[in-house]
Amino acid sequence: MLTLDLGHASVASTHFGFDYLSAIEQAFPYLNSIHVYDSFGRPNNISERLPYMLQIIYGLDDLYLPLGWGNLPLGEIFKNLEIPEVFMTIEIHPRFKSEYKESLRIARNLALLTKKKCISSGY
Repeated sequence: MLTLDLGHASVASTHFGFDYLSAIEQAFPYLNSIHVYDSFGRPNNISERLPYMLQIIYGLDDLYLPLGWGNLPLGEIFKNLEIPEVFMTIEIHPRFKSEYKESLRIARNLALLTKKKCISSGY
């Protein structure tokens, strides 16, 4: 079975030029776990390592933003998700600890969009 990191897949699709949603849908039959957070799907192609705050400003790399803060099409992904059950791990940078509760609420709503049962857990 496969663990799919939606943020990593987004950055990879931008970097390598493949269709993000199509690739994710191809992975559906093999999924047992999804890592969920938000970002902008922009690779960090700058030669030096940027401080996290600058990455946020430029929307680069895996930002581990609260759900709804980036532009990942989470609703579209989950409404097309068609598997018996999947474990969802919410990954959010500790800087956004105050947003954990809201992201968990959003994740539960995303789970309700699936065509089958989805089990959510968060930290």
